[in-house]
Amino acid sequence: MPVLAAWQDPGDIALPFDPERIWSSWAPDLRTRVLPCGHFLPEERPAEIADAIAALASV
Repeated sequence: MPVLAAWQDPGDIALPFDPERIWSSWAPDLRTRVLPCGHFLPEERPAEIADAIAALASV
């Protein structure tokens, strides 16, 4: 089953972990989106999140 993991782009700040590496250990069919925004992606980038979810439906 495809899984979407989305997180905000931290800009010049390095994350203390690798979200893609962590999620890929749980989800073999992982899709990722990194978006320039704050913490609550669906509120700040609803169109991009909706597009990413819709893309999963077409898999």
